[in-house]
Amino acid sequence: MEHRLLNYKSAKVNLDELQDKVVILDFFDTYCSNCIAAMPKLQKLQDKLGDKLQIIVVTWQDSATITKFFRTNQYLKENKVKLPIIVSDTLLSKLIVHKGLPHVAWLYKNKVAAITFADFSKAEHVERLYQEGKIQLPLKNDFESNEPKTALGWNGAIADKGGSVLTGYSDGVPERGFTIYRDTMGYGTYGTIKNTPILAAYISIYTKIRKPKFLLNKERIAWEVADSSKYSYLSDKLSSREWLLEHGICYERKIMRNVDDAEFSKSALEDLNQLLGLDVYWDERIKDCLELKKLPANKVKRQITISDKNNMKSEDKLPVEGTDVLAFVVDMAKKYPPCIDLAKTDIKMEIGQFRTLEELNQQLATYGLVISKGRRAIEVLVVSKK
Repeated sequence: MEHRLLNYKSAKVNLDELQDKVVILDFFDTYCSNCIAAMPKLQKLQDKLGDKLQIIVVTWQDSATITKFFRTNQYLKENKVKLPIIVSDTLLSKLIVHKGLPHVAWLYKNKVAAITFADFSKAEHVERLYQEGKIQLPLKNDFESNEPKTALGWNGAIADKGGSVLTGYSDGVPERGFTIYRDTMGYGTYGTIKNTPILAAYISIYTKIRKPKFLLNKERIAWEVADSSKYSYLSDKLSSREWLLEHGICYERKIMRNVDDAEFSKSALEDLNQLLGLDVYWDERIKDCLELKKLPANKVKRQITISDKNNMKSEDKLPVEGTDVLAFVVDMAKKYPPCIDLAKTDIKMEIGQFRTLEELNQQLATYGLVISKGRRAIEVLVVSKK
């Protein structure tokens, strides 16, 4: 079967003609930022292993759209990306069915060798497939059922009598935090965690017990374990997907009666602590922080002038209702210590972009508020060994 190409030695390619090379089909579109960000890496891989490898990126978009995009995208031009592109694809996407992008298919000797994630497009995997004729990479499956396997009778050990099972990474299963299901006949409550880091698993359970009113950034995690890299992705050498292969967990639990989310989640929390030999709980620790306070009445200043207001368009402002939401917005910047709301007011504000706390405080003064550095006891999630 022939496919129309751009950036190739001919306008069409028959994949049968490439069977002596490893062929990587990388499905993308111009709306997928991760797809575009990965293309320089793919180009380097192609340049390095061109005698053994042919990378072809595949899109449903038409030739005119793609030609203009590659001609005008400065990032791709700077990185000299000139990968062959199958455009207006309608056939391959039906043969290699997917929902999420990027989506990667590996072919060799005219056979599909792997359907996997973009993280694994690396030289060592190409060499292994080329030399050995086969390869085992994690399966990317966009159509895994969300139903708990216990409910379908997959795990007979707990389907009929209840209990729990903890395993490692499960191939072909999409990541999913703690999810609760109930038997429609009233015979039990099920909970599942799929291919999730241990810390993320605990957080997803806790959100069903008590949702925090702040962003749970790294300063709010108190590690009391020998090696925190086993529990949360902190690697600068592996992609998150590669790390998950070794450290991700799957968990299933069933109680033989219908209970509410909070009760079931508490039982799952105790169960996971027991299975992993951990104690994960909320506590307070003394930490550097930002304190959001009300200004004293005699210090309130209106520092935004009429001209400032005219220069700041309404669409450039973020409507914020309450100081608790403002503290969350500051935490979202990920540039500062945790922001603690001491003002506790539901005042409505409009906050423009800010690069520094000084710029933010100029805006907050209008509302009688100020943010300053402090140190106090704040809520943290403690992760400790039993």
